[in-house]
Amino acid sequence: CISRGAPASARRRQSAPSRSRQMYQAAPVEGANLELPLEVSAHVQHDALLVLRSEDLDASRGPWRVPADAAALGRILDRLGYESAVAQGLRHRRNGGAGDVAPITSAAQLKHSGHVALLWVIPSRTERVRLRGAAQPASPPRTGSSAQYGGGYAGGGGRLGGSAEAESEAALSKEAAMAAATVAEEAMWTDVTRYSAVGLLKMGSKHLFLATPRGGGHLKECTPMCCLDFYVLSDTQRQGVGRRLFEAMLEVTGARPDTLAYDRPSPKLRGFLRKHYGLANEVSQTNNFCVFEPFFRTGAIETDRGGPRRQQALAPAQPAFSAGSRRPF
Repeated sequence: CISRGAPASARRRQSAPSRSRQMYQAAPVEGANLELPLEVSAHVQHDALLVLRSEDLDASRGPWRVPADAAALGRILDRLGYESAVAQGLRHRRNGGAGDVAPITSAAQLKHSGHVALLWVIPSRTERVRLRGAAQPASPPRTGSSAQYGGGYAGGGGRLGGSAEAESEAALSKEAAMAAATVAEEAMWTDVTRYSAVGLLKMGSKHLFLATPRGGGHLKECTPMCCLDFYVLSDTQRQGVGRRLFEAMLEVTGARPDTLAYDRPSPKLRGFLRKHYGLANEVSQTNNFCVFEPFFRTGAIETDRGGPRRQQALAPAQPAFSAGSRRPF
């Protein structure tokens, strides 16, 4: 508590939250829509991997030239990163670790880190949309008057005998014109499957000093590819989504599970790696990263501390679906 006689600067510090706290108290993202923008969904043909780089969230540089689409992708990334942090119990250290949720994946972070976010998307619904650039349909041709079809009056008597046939032909012509207009209008619309993101996997290189299995304080310096965040929505877990996402990442990067370093892997991720890839012999590290014994036998580490560094090479595999034409790494 600050007394009334305390200096004004102290009272201002108490009344106004710090800039960092204002940043942590940003608008909640847990309710953000995970459905991809229409223009993005239109390029997806099946369950697929969506690769997001920093420029993909910038409408002036990325493939999505509509700012609203780039912003929507950023909100999707923010929500998945937020829910991942909640599931892992990641919070800021203040108040004894009871601070606000501390996501390690967000659109703002991706723009400045050089990392790559991989989203697994699945069909969510079908929407009927008008084709871009389709002209408005022409109005059906107006039917002519009875005079156009030889109608009219003869002398001062009644209608000509052919007027009934002319009216019938006019009705048929009108129906044909309306049918043609309906067909033309139908051709200007298409069904688009909308997709929603259900999984997140963030990858990137990190400069690390790793303890080797032989111990003795011996460290190896390297820049391996790292799994930095891995999350699947709770209502789609145990459906193979995580496995398909991880396998797609391996195809894109050309990496193997035993050549990766894992940042603060959760018990679920450890179990996932043990079940599907047989990775169980973890080499203890002093940092938050986890590597397994095969890591040191695969050439992922090549130099001692202080020596030259070389980033792990990546195979030129193509993703199932990418926001752009270039490879993500």
